Amino acid sequence: NQFCTVRAPGICSFDETTTVLAHIRRRCVGIGAKPCDLAGIHACSACHDLIDGRIKHPEYPLERIDTLIVGALCETLDRVSKELK
Repeated sequence: NQFCTVRAPGICSFDETTTVLAHIRRRCVGIGAKPCDLAGIHACSACHDLIDGRIKHPEYPLERIDTLIVGALCETLDRVSKELK
């Protein structure tokens, strides 16, 4: 299990058992297609729902979600690159 790299304040469950590689679909692929695993972040189920738009929260406009995604992507890529060494 991995810990969530999104960690959205007030949203994140910090539950490693629900953390998956959540694929970022922004500007990558069309509906019904999945981007490559390099465009993925480790997200708990609650953060995954937030970034995929399944839940809406007034404190999380799209711009704030995108900021969380960028930080999570950098952290996830760093983690994966260290695991490959």
